[in-house]
Amino acid sequence: NQMEKTIEPLIPRIDLLNEIRERFEVTFTLEVVPSICCEHEKPCISPSMKVIDFCSKVRAELDIDWYIDNI
Repeated sequence: NQMEKTIEPLIPRIDLLNEIRERFEVTFTLEVVPSICCEHEKPCISPSMKVIDFCSKVRAELDIDWYIDNI
């Protein structure tokens, strides 16, 4: 849900983002850093197709760094 909220204002600007990427030779990254406290469960994270599609269209890398605290 948070990933979708992050990309939502950028979706109408995909063409502009691609122009910026090509003109200035930059790369884009969607950085996700969830903090998870768990005792027995094994958490998982799965980007939605909307997020995957956006990242594909702007050639963005998706980087997920986990911070897991086992209580």
